[in-house]
Amino acid sequence: MNTSWWSKRPAARVVLLFTAGIVLDNIVRIAPSLLFFLVAGSLLIVGFAHFQWRSSVLTSIGLHLVLILLGLLSVATRRDQIENDILNPKYYGERVLVEGRVESEPVRRGSRSEMIVRTALIGNDSADVRVERRVLIHIVRTAHWEDSDSLEIGDIVRISGHLESLPGARNPGDFDYGRYLVLNGIQGFVSVRDTNSVHRTSRSKSFTLSDFIGRAQNSIYRIFDRYHGPGEASFLKGVVFGYRGDLSAE
Repeated sequence: MNTSWWSKRPAARVVLLFTAGIVLDNIVRIAPSLLFFLVAGSLLIVGFAHFQWRSSVLTSIGLHLVLILLGLLSVATRRDQIENDILNPKYYGERVLVEGRVESEPVRRGSRSEMIVRTALIGNDSADVRVERRVLIHIVRTAHWEDSDSLEIGDIVRISGHLESLPGARNPGDFDYGRYLVLNGIQGFVSVRDTNSVHRTSRSKSFTLSDFIGRAQNSIYRIFDRYHGPGEASFLKGVVFGYRGDLSAE
């Protein structure tokens, strides 16, 4: 009797069923607590099917269902954790004070500059809270600020701005920028509109892996600028590092 490909590869079966549960989460959103009870109930049915009813078919179906539910549960649990970590404003235009460490140098994107800061403290009108989050700082062109070109990865900064909800897709099927940010570990969005609202409080004193990578990247940027014209240098920065701040619209 010939065994099927599916039967001869149990590990592949486990992976595919678990993956099917992960993919299914994009279609069906179920609360983690309900999924936990569904997994427990399915395991009970598998136990009865195997030991009491002696039904191999029902046992196999139950085990397949458990694997799919475990895939759903893993994504739902992670999604809840991510959503709980996202910083949402209590009201429109909530003003906040952010203190933290620069994780990416400011990048010019058209009429704005952007950088990522890992916060150590976030304050508002009512209280200051020590919380570690990765926040995207969005600085409009009119918000002139000191030493904008001298900030380096690892610098400690104090920023005054407005906490905003993560941007979403404007129309069905459009690119969801907020989801893109979440998938890249961004948990907050702060818009800076006022002049001199970004201040460096101290230079980086530590030397982490991200500091080393950032400084090495800047050294390569300077080499590009030294040996190539502005157009060629900006193109090389974009191709090698994905840096688009110096690229022209064309």
